Amino acid sequence: MRVLHGALAVLFVLGAVVQLNDPDPLRWVVIYLAAAAVALVGRRRRMVAAGVAVAATVWAISIAAGGLGPLDLAALFGDATMKTAGVEAWREMLGLGLIAAYCLACALRSAPPASDGA
Repeated sequence: MRVLHGALAVLFVLGAVVQLNDPDPLRWVVIYLAAAAVALVGRRRRMVAAGVAVAATVWAISIAAGGLGPLDLAALFGDATMKTAGVEAWREMLGLGLIAAYCLACALRSAPPASDGA
């Protein structure tokens, strides 16, 4: 599992670097680096992992609330250049969804075992 978390940390850092080309890079770099930090230490600090998961989820919901165009898988996973605002929103939600899912899994996996009252 250590190798998996390390690989994900590297991927999240690369995600942060790619965001430097974004018109609003700071917030994207922060969320991707937060996910990388979770990959490195968050599984031992479940509240950090849970906090990043909540932040990514709320952010994704706010993007969805702004309206999404039709989902075009070819454009979504095709050329990485800016296509349309709709494709960009779907890409942003996909990234935030991956961050949220991973961080939630870390938070739940690192949770202490439930007490049986004995």
